[in-house]
Amino acid sequence: MVSTGYPSPVANDLARISADAIAARERAEAASDAAKALVVNQDARLAAIEPNVRPTHRQYGYGDDLTLTPADDWKTIIEVYDGNGVITLADGDYVATRKLTPKGRLIQITGATLGGARVTASWSLGAGTRSVWTGWNWIIPADASLSVRATQAALSMTDMVVDGSSLGLSGVQLFQMIGGDLSFTASARDFEVRLGPGITAGIGIDRGSLKVAGNTTAARVKILDDGSSNQRNCIALNQGSSIEGSGLHIINTAGNKNGIGILARRAATISIQDASSDNRFEGLYRGIIVRQKATAHIAGALFKSCREAARRMEGGQVFYDPTSVSFSGCDALLGDTNPTDGVELELGDITVTPTSDWQSIIESYQGTGTIWLADGTYTATRRLKPRGKPFLRGVTLGGATINANWEFLQGTGARLWEINLVPQDEADLWLRATMAYVDFRDVTIGAANVRFTMAQFASCAFSDIRFAAVLRDLNIDLGQNIGEGWDFDSNTNVKVAANTTDKRVRLLNRVPAGSQRQFWVFDQSRMICDGLNILNPLNVVGGIGISARRHTMLTFQQSEAAVDGPHNRITGQVRAMILRQNSAASFQGTEIKGNDRGIQTQDGGVFTYGGSGLDLSGNTVDHDNINASTGVTQYGLARPMMLAFTSGSTTIPAGSTWYLGLSYAGPGLTFARIRIPRNGVLRNLSVRSSLGPGAGQTFTATVFRSSADTALSATIADSATGGEDLVNFAKVNAGDVICIKIVTSAGAAARGFNATLDLE
Repeated sequence: MVSTGYPSPVANDLARISADAIAARERAEAASDAAKALVVNQDARLAAIEPNVRPTHRQYGYGDDLTLTPADDWKTIIEVYDGNGVITLADGDYVATRKLTPKGRLIQITGATLGGARVTASWSLGAGTRSVWTGWNWIIPADASLSVRATQAALSMTDMVVDGSSLGLSGVQLFQMIGGDLSFTASARDFEVRLGPGITAGIGIDRGSLKVAGNTTAARVKILDDGSSNQRNCIALNQGSSIEGSGLHIINTAGNKNGIGILARRAATISIQDASSDNRFEGLYRGIIVRQKATAHIAGALFKSCREAARRMEGGQVFYDPTSVSFSGCDALLGDTNPTDGVELELGDITVTPTSDWQSIIESYQGTGTIWLADGTYTATRRLKPRGKPFLRGVTLGGATINANWEFLQGTGARLWEINLVPQDEADLWLRATMAYVDFRDVTIGAANVRFTMAQFASCAFSDIRFAAVLRDLNIDLGQNIGEGWDFDSNTNVKVAANTTDKRVRLLNRVPAGSQRQFWVFDQSRMICDGLNILNPLNVVGGIGISARRHTMLTFQQSEAAVDGPHNRITGQVRAMILRQNSAASFQGTEIKGNDRGIQTQDGGVFTYGGSGLDLSGNTVDHDNINASTGVTQYGLARPMMLAFTSGSTTIPAGSTWYLGLSYAGPGLTFARIRIPRNGVLRNLSVRSSLGPGAGQTFTATVFRSSADTALSATIADSATGGEDLVNFAKVNAGDVICIKIVTSAGAAARGFNATLDLE
């Protein structure tokens, strides 16, 4: 081609297009710079108003309670919201163009009308946040690979529809909860999670929990699987995660026996246990799978038209209540990949052996029966943390020994009867209990060997702890290399009881002469005991038997039927007892002899006894008052003292006559009655219930002396929670036994009780 020196028409067009592109780019850059400047200016204005604070919903003109519409910048408001109110979504369609990441610690989003707001979005919930969603429809967007991710967060959803049924979805996981808490509640309508063909995995919980709750009539929590995948997990639990609740329906809507209802693995737990509720696994490939030491507890459930109701493998276990679990049209009820590891068990009585997976059974058991321990030695591989309140009992007295360390968290506990207990970790705390209930009966607790070197043996706070010796002595034997014994702290109630003949609860303070090791330490707590012995089995004088401080109350008594001398004895200690900081002890049927110091009082500590209730003699110093200006020596003086009674964690049912002791409530008098240490007068009855009895209902509390009511009585009615009798009184003599009789009306609610009474 020969050039003419002039641009061709095509060249002209290209030049013009290039110039237009350059101009467009320059305009875009200018607009971008203007936008950035606007943001900078806006941030500067906000900073002037509230320095160093990021924008919140308030800077956008909203209060804590606000209503949004689809036309608002609702995405931004939700993300920056940091109030304590409720975000209400007006009816309409809300479509997000980005993943929403709320920054506030509490985000409450509710629909103006049930199901009227439809939100299409994916979410990321950060650590420490809590989201509460109520009454709207959540639609999974087509571009989501994970619809919600929550790490160390809490998400509570009520009356929601989670719709993942769109045909436009592909490769989506609905939920991924890591270390968080998730809850589904059906109240005003069914809570629905819809799994369509584009959903590869449903609800995944890793090191977290899922709670489900249907209402008591018709609304249920429903996971609806469209049957498009044979092995898709509707719910997957991993690494110690849990699901619990009732009113759960997992249903294959196609009825083709595809899909897995719940998969639990790696020590996860399934707890669907309300025998009166409506739980359902229908049309699935497998209703539940438990593997890798996971456990399932099922009650009140129907497995219908499943290829296999349940499968266990790799040590997984299934516990079900045969009276409330039913099967209909299932090809198989229970599959077992490795039958030597999995054990099918019910929620009633269980017998385990040392070769069973007894640790998982104890930790996950939620039934009301007894876990019988066959003779042998049970050695734990981890600290045991029961999630319920198992009743463990030896098949033969003392035939089973559990080598384990224990931890009881709020609301948990155990009854440990007729077995031997030994720490497995010799250098760490043997037992820790916080707001728990632990009942020891006819056990031995052995840590006498010098290899036990823990700084403290056991610690209990805000708990109810009981020790009883009925068939044999209950011995707690601590060796010389243990730093401190057993600490009872922060409103812990301790009760010690022995039979009326020859059995005792014995604290064996096995330390060398002169040791100051404290065996039982009380701080702001209470103990009532009948049959407590403290001694040094090395036959030297060493150790401190009991140390009490900060308003602790100790009551030593002796039952009416005792025939073998004083039930309570302390001997062989450097100090038998220390009472400090306004702590008080009262004695009946007690002997403190053969110690270096009998009772040491200081900082307002006092002790009382009546008649021959206390034999304080034969010690190097019987009573040592460290600072006489504040400590008070009280040998049988009629000083006013307060008696405190509590039901602890027990509630008293309707239409009942029960008796309240210092840390006991029940229909029998044996454990309720306490012995009065001296002559005196009972006055100022004050009674409190955890909540009122209900409209038209009453609680009546009466001081019950020996075998008859006294004039001291108080009534709690309707919504009230307290009653007093500051007028009447009742005379008592040393040796009289008293308790508080509680009478509840036929329709009253079950409540817990506390009562106080002055002995003058």
